[in-house]
Amino acid sequence: MLFQAAIAFLVAGAILLLDLSDGHVLMLDVDDRMRALQIRLLSSGQAGWFDLSIPAVRLPEVYVSPWSRLVDLPYVAIGWMLAPLMGDAEALRLAFSVWPLTMLAVFSLLIAVFLQRPTVTREWRPARAGLIVCVVTVMMGPALGDFSPGRIDHHNWQLIAMVCILIGLQRFDSTGGLLVGLSAAMSLVVGLECLPLIVVAYGALVICWLWRVPGAEVIMGASGLGVAVASLLFGLLLVGPNGLTAAACDSFSAPFALAAVGAGAMLFCLARWGGSRSILPRIVMFIAAAAAVLSLVVVFYPECLDGPYALIDPSVRVNWLDRIQQEHGLLFQLLAGAMSVLPIVVVLCIVAVWAVPGVWHRRQEEPGMVLAFVVALAALVATMLELRYARFSVALMPLFVPVIISELQSAGREAKRPILLASSALLIGGLLLTALVLPRQTVGGEIVDTMRTACDQAKFSALVQLPPGRVLAPHGLGLPLIEAGQGRLQVAAIPFHRAAPGLATVFTAFLSDDVAARRNAAENFDYVAVCALPPGQAVPGGGMYAALIHGRGWPGLEEWLPGSLWPLRIFRIDHAHFR
Repeated sequence: MLFQAAIAFLVAGAILLLDLSDGHVLMLDVDDRMRALQIRLLSSGQAGWFDLSIPAVRLPEVYVSPWSRLVDLPYVAIGWMLAPLMGDAEALRLAFSVWPLTMLAVFSLLIAVFLQRPTVTREWRPARAGLIVCVVTVMMGPALGDFSPGRIDHHNWQLIAMVCILIGLQRFDSTGGLLVGLSAAMSLVVGLECLPLIVVAYGALVICWLWRVPGAEVIMGASGLGVAVASLLFGLLLVGPNGLTAAACDSFSAPFALAAVGAGAMLFCLARWGGSRSILPRIVMFIAAAAAVLSLVVVFYPECLDGPYALIDPSVRVNWLDRIQQEHGLLFQLLAGAMSVLPIVVVLCIVAVWAVPGVWHRRQEEPGMVLAFVVALAALVATMLELRYARFSVALMPLFVPVIISELQSAGREAKRPILLASSALLIGGLLLTALVLPRQTVGGEIVDTMRTACDQAKFSALVQLPPGRVLAPHGLGLPLIEAGQGRLQVAAIPFHRAAPGLATVFTAFLSDDVAARRNAAENFDYVAVCALPPGQAVPGGGMYAALIHGRGWPGLEEWLPGSLWPLRIFRIDHAHFR
């Protein structure tokens, strides 16, 4: 197993080296920059363990991050250990490179563990097993970027948690159940993104228990106990007592802790004391218990029924959220002409289709393999509906390639291949035909889309001379201004849903034709910042923002150091003459 883990790590490392060959991390994004800011605040002592506020972002109230300290802890610990040798800043930079690779090693080991569990792979020779590991790891390539040095967002934690859940389901015993519960709790504390997949995993366990699948009550009881205890423990250690009693519908807090602990205790009790009954009483017991837990959550926290994006008003949704690619599904990508995602989906769908016979034939001897496949399939369906789940389907579905190979080599393979080839051809043909006949829609190209730019070519270093103050800037400039300002500049808009009030203020100030609304939106700011368009480029639109990005001025705005930061433009606000 260690040999296969080493192969997976080496292959993954080679893929990451190709990514880094141009000197840049392909997947490094605004999430990583925001996480780095949060980690630096904790490491420097400017924020406490349970204090997730970011003072440099004011909406006008201080922005509070929904992200878990579990992700921050390893970076801070590594930085603390290395700081005496190289200084705080360099120690954190090294931590940002070292820890993702450490997590990649863990992920590689988990790949090997999962591939070693099925009975079909235990008798394979090392060379053959190593080749299969290579194939599986290469197929996971698009998801491996989350382990690249500098990629410090929480998705690598989520990927590890989901593979652990699949391993736990695959084991289908008490140890596996505890692993499922622990991993589910860890995933929820890190972020709620995988909640639908966790619900599918536990739903599959419940169905097995209802149908008296041998061993189902053992794994269901252990997984229920695991998620209940781990959720409470993680919540106390990472969120704190105050966080566990407060309601935040977009992060692990009271409603989700209540649901996790309540549902986990319910599953443990059903498995422990409801096993001797027939299927109908079991169904009644489960429905009654589940309804009781759900009712408690709804009664005490009804506001969470509107979902995590309830605070986003229509203007922010139209001008920002609806323009984010990962918030939409496959149909949106095809309509927008983003065809690069189609080959990935096609390959994953083919793997899913070809894996079904092998998984189904092992339902008696390896029922856990069926449950693990159901979760991977749920991730693939979720990818079709929302692209943010692509990394999970890419990481989970290739794990079933060995099952496909074994099934094709088993008796009767000649009869299976034509059916599988025909179904694959129909699948590929259907997806390609859909992609070809769908009418293309223009996505982007409006003036509001230019607000996403981080203005990477600008001379942000000159901002050390700018006196402290609040900057009215598009959301794309938010984090670059905070980083360059070194704690002296505050912004209102960053591309995160909790910053919706600040985003609304910025959209009003830059895009509104109402003078009174614009003056009101800008009244608490000292500066205005925009990223100018290259000479000769024009985007249709009017108002203050259009004037500034096209190189013109605006009443009440005086440019600071004209041309010295280009394409970044900074203006002092003269509120008496601003309109």
